[in-house]
Amino acid sequence: QRQMCIRDRRYGGSGYEESQSFKINQNGEYILCGHSSSVDPVHNMYGVKVDTSGNVLWEKHYGGAKHDGGEALLIDSDNNIVFIARTMSFGASQRDTYLVKTNQSGSKLSSKVYGDVGNDKVNEVIEVGNCYYLIGESDSYGNGSNDVYLVIQHK
Repeated sequence: QRQMCIRDRRYGGSGYEESQSFKINQNGEYILCGHSSSVDPVHNMYGVKVDTSGNVLWEKHYGGAKHDGGEALLIDSDNNIVFIARTMSFGASQRDTYLVKTNQSGSKLSSKVYGDVGNDKVNEVIEVGNCYYLIGESDSYGNGSNDVYLVIQHK
């Protein structure tokens, strides 16, 4: 069976949107993670799921009162979606890392914030065994202004 190519689809509202990461799930549906200012003018993490024809199945906004921008995503071995954002709404500093785990309907199952008094940003997440590995940069921990930052979180 030959899959049709989708051309020139746009997702979002009247505000600014951008996508940072995208994956394909077991059903061939597409999940996108990025930023949106359509619901909150200072940005929320924006998740979109579309079918194989490019039709929106759902759009979700995750975040708080300040800037929260999606950076990475993972579909884990349990078929859950793990969204990663930089957040200014949650945590102890100007920029921390915000993990939101959802089911395939985009309903939040759990969330967690990582970081300390400095800026702590994650831009990649992988799954190994029963853990998520979050990789990025931090100036809260380490020896300099920005060092490599690795967080290992049990699923």
